[in-house]
Amino acid sequence: MSDGNAASLAEMDAQINYHETRALSLKIQRNKRAPVSKLSQDVLLAIFLTARDSEQDQNLSNIPLRITHVCKEWRYVAIEAATLWIRPPTHHCRLQWTEITLQRAKMAPLDVLLDFDHSSPATNKLVLASMSRIAKLVIKGMSHRLYSLSGLISDNAPQLQELQISREIFEEDLLHLEDSDFEDTNFLKLVLPPTAFQEAPKLRRLTLQHVDLDFNSTLLSNLSSLSLKNVSPSALPTWAQLTDALRRMPLLQELSLDWALPPAAASMPDLKAIELRHLKAISVRTKAVSQLQTFLSFIIVAPPLVSLSLAWTFNNTPGDSQTESIIRTAAHLTDAKKHGDSFTTLDISAERDNKEIRSLARSPEGCFIEIAFPATNDPDDEWRDIHALKDFTRILLLNRITYLSLDTDWIDYDVDSLRVLLNELPLLQTATIGRLSAFNFFDCLDAEIRSKVVDKFCLRELKSITWRDTDFRRYEWWVEERAAYILEDRQKEGIPLQELTFRNIANLNAELVEIFKEVVPKVVVEPAL
Repeated sequence: MSDGNAASLAEMDAQINYHETRALSLKIQRNKRAPVSKLSQDVLLAIFLTARDSEQDQNLSNIPLRITHVCKEWRYVAIEAATLWIRPPTHHCRLQWTEITLQRAKMAPLDVLLDFDHSSPATNKLVLASMSRIAKLVIKGMSHRLYSLSGLISDNAPQLQELQISREIFEEDLLHLEDSDFEDTNFLKLVLPPTAFQEAPKLRRLTLQHVDLDFNSTLLSNLSSLSLKNVSPSALPTWAQLTDALRRMPLLQELSLDWALPPAAASMPDLKAIELRHLKAISVRTKAVSQLQTFLSFIIVAPPLVSLSLAWTFNNTPGDSQTESIIRTAAHLTDAKKHGDSFTTLDISAERDNKEIRSLARSPEGCFIEIAFPATNDPDDEWRDIHALKDFTRILLLNRITYLSLDTDWIDYDVDSLRVLLNELPLLQTATIGRLSAFNFFDCLDAEIRSKVVDKFCLRELKSITWRDTDFRRYEWWVEERAAYILEDRQKEGIPLQELTFRNIANLNAELVEIFKEVVPKVVVEPAL
C-alpha cells in the first residue's frame, strides 16, 4: 500500500471518528432536551416498576438490567432504587447477576421465585440464605429436584408474608402414593421439617401442593389464606387436628383443601363447630361425600361466600340425596335467597377422564358456585344426573341465567331429560353447545312430538348459539333436515335465532352453511383446528 493511500485511509478514519463523536454528542444534547429527561426521579421509578411488573415471566425478566444501560441518569435512578431489585433472577442465569441483584435490593423485602427445574443448586442456596429478607417465596419443581429443599430452609423468616411450595409428581408415582401396599413411598414425599419457617410472624398466605407438614406446626396459625393440595395419605390429619388448626386462624378468608381432608367421616358429638366469620372463599375436593358432609357440618361462616367450590368422586352414604344435601348447604353458605339472581352464567360439563359432572355458576362481579359430583355409571339412570343439575339451578335460585355452556363429551342425555333442565332457564339468551349434547339440545328447541311438555318451544329468549367441537360426518342429513327445520319453525313462531356460530366443526360443507343462512340472519364459520 502506497504512503498516499495509507494517508487517505487514515484521514477517512479520522473523519468517521469525528462524525461519530459529534453524533453521540448531539444525541446526548437532544436527549437532555427531550420531555422524558424532564421527568422527576419518582416518576421515572414508577415507570421502571411498571415495566418490570408487566413482564409475564418473572424469572425471565431482565428489564432492571436493561434500564441501567440506557443512560447515566436512568442508571443512577435504577441502582439507587432498592424496590426495583426485589426479584432476583434465578432462571438459568449467572450466579454473579443474582448476587448483584440481591446487593442492589439492599434491605427491601424480596419477592422470590425459585424453579428448581431451571435454577442451579448454587443459586438456590444463595437466594434462600437471604430468608430474613424474603417477603414472598414461591418454590416449585419436579419431585426429584426438591430433595435438597429441606436442608436449605431456614426457621427464621421475619419478613415472610406469603409462602408457596408446589411439587410436581409423575402420575405413576401418584398411584404408588395411593397404594397402601406399596412399601417404599418415602422417596416420593416432601415433608417440611417441624422447625421450618417457625419464626415467621408475618406469614398470612400459605400454599402447599404435594408437600406434607405437621398439622400442629406454627405455620398453620394466623393465616388469611390456606391452600393444601394432595397431602400424602399417611400425613392426612385427624378431624381433631384439622379443627384445632383452623381455630388458630380466626381471620381466615380463603380456604382450599384438595385431597387434604381426614380419610374417614366423624360424628358431630366428637367435633365442635368452628366460627370463621371472615371466610369468603371455600374450595374442597375429596373422595367420599361423607368427608365433605362432615367438613361442612362444623364450619360456621357469615354468608354470603364470594366463591364456593365443592367436589367428590363417589357417594358412600345411603340414599340418593347426597348431592341435594350438598347443594342445600351451598345455598346457605352463599345466601341464595338474597344473591341467587346475581348469577347469570352457567357452565355444565362432563369429562370422560374423571367421570364427574361439573356445574358452575358465575356472576358478573366474579362470584362463583361450583359443584362437581360423580356421574351415574348406569345409562338407564341418567335422570338422576339431570335432576341433580335441576336441583343446582332450583335450590340455588339461579333465576336469571342468560348464558349456558353445555359440554358433555361422553354422556348423551336424551331430549326429555335435557328439557327438564332447560325449562329451569327461561331467560337464557346465549348458549354454547358441543359434542354429543349439541344434537339433543337442538331437538329440545322444538319439542312438537313430546307429549310430556306443555309448551312446544322452550328457551323463548334464546338469541345466539355457538356450536363447537363436533364432527358432522354421518350427521349431515340430521343437520340439514332437523336442525334447520327447528330454526325455521322458531322463526315462524316469532322467536327467531339471531346468530349461529360454528366453531371447530369437522365436515361442515358450504351447502349446509347456506341452508342455515336462510333461517338465521348472522351465520359465522370459524375454521376447524
